[in-house]
Amino acid sequence: MKQFKLTFVLTVIMSMVGLEAFADWDTLVGIDGLYYYLDDTNNQAQVTFTPAFYGKKYTGDIVITPNIENEGKTYSVTRIGESAFSGCTDLTSVTIPNSVTSISSYAFLNCSGLTSVTIGNSVTSIGNYAFYGCSGLTSVTIPNSVTSIGTWAFYNCSALTSVEIPNSVTSIGRYAFSGTAWYNNQPDGLVYAGKVAYKYKGTMPANTSITIKEGTLGIAGSAFSDCSGLTSVTIPSSVTSIGASAFRDCSGLTSVAAFNPTPVTIDENTFTNRANATLYVAKGSKDAYKAADYWKEFKQIIEVAVTAIKAVEADGQAAEAVRYTLDGKRISTPERGINIIRMSDGTIRKVLVK
Repeated sequence: MKQFKLTFVLTVIMSMVGLEAFADWDTLVGIDGLYYYLDDTNNQAQVTFTPAFYGKKYTGDIVITPNIENEGKTYSVTRIGESAFSGCTDLTSVTIPNSVTSISSYAFLNCSGLTSVTIGNSVTSIGNYAFYGCSGLTSVTIPNSVTSIGTWAFYNCSALTSVEIPNSVTSIGRYAFSGTAWYNNQPDGLVYAGKVAYKYKGTMPANTSITIKEGTLGIAGSAFSDCSGLTSVTIPSSVTSIGASAFRDCSGLTSVAAFNPTPVTIDENTFTNRANATLYVAKGSKDAYKAADYWKEFKQIIEVAVTAIKAVEADGQAAEAVRYTLDGKRISTPERGINIIRMSDGTIRKVLVK
């Protein structure tokens, strides 16, 4: 096994990419044509770029081994480092072993010649811009170990027609699959990527109510950003992740129903119209939302009963008199989302129809 120690270039490369990417990594070595940073404390290694980053590049078909040897010690290869293969336009295929748990940001940025990638089944995260601009990539299978896919991760992979996204993925960053043939071939409307509501495609009509389907695990970053026609959205209890700017600049959004009893973490840009919107939550969870950052800033928070899809049965002598959607449209039968029901005795009920 050919190897050589390159600690003398460590400081130079750190200054090029940034110290954070290499925190806790002690030594740079080259073994069989690949370069690694070593974590001597934990006996781990991450694949990194060549020392001549702006000159010599990785090329051809690369198979990354799960373990490497250096000075009598064995290291487990656990990460594809930041920018490791960035700009390697003559890289054609890469096999990532099961030892790897993360693919860092920019790892394969603009590898336009890359036509095949095999991702090991221990990877849990794919970083921001990881495969951005890999225009030769036609298909990708994401293993069921992955839980998060970063922003712009596969953006502008123009030939990418087949994407297999497992149910394990709960978080997808903004524009992760935009500019791909897969996304372009989707019909207008809400596009799902596995169990994640990925993006509303096309122009949303005015006065649109959206009900995220039951069992959805996440809402991607910018999924509904700038959808001025959106007036109400119902988010089921199964959703545990809402991405950055998911409902940013939805100027017409005045009703949000969120039924996870534990408020999902959001930031100031998730619902930018929240001061003008009513938040509907499941019975018993109002106090949690009133205490949660940004959720507590909705105009008002109202608890409602969550029911299955069926007509509301009358209590005693009271019967259903008239039914409306949240945006005020009168309906004759239950529609998915929040329904407002006026009973014959004058009382009002709010129910979620799934």
